[in-house]
Amino acid sequence: MTRILLTDYICVAGGDDCGEVDLDIANERFPYGVGKDAVVLSCQVIVFTCRTCGMAWTDHTAETAHEQAVEEYLRKGAGSNR
Repeated sequence: MTRILLTDYICVAGGDDCGEVDLDIANERFPYGVGKDAVVLSCQVIVFTCRTCGMAWTDHTAETAHEQAVEEYLRKGAGSNR
């Protein structure tokens, strides 16, 4: 399990007034593939939102979640359920 310390995530987009962030879990859908073979996969990602300026972002854990969703899709036969 990856432990995330919120103190590691400080918003600097709004200058000195920003700082504290909130953490939410979101279901994110993303395309995988090209053309008629493309599918939409989904995964849960952590979204950080600045309490002051409202800027929202994800970090490397979202990229890992995307990769895991693709690996699971490929492991299940990449569309053999169509």
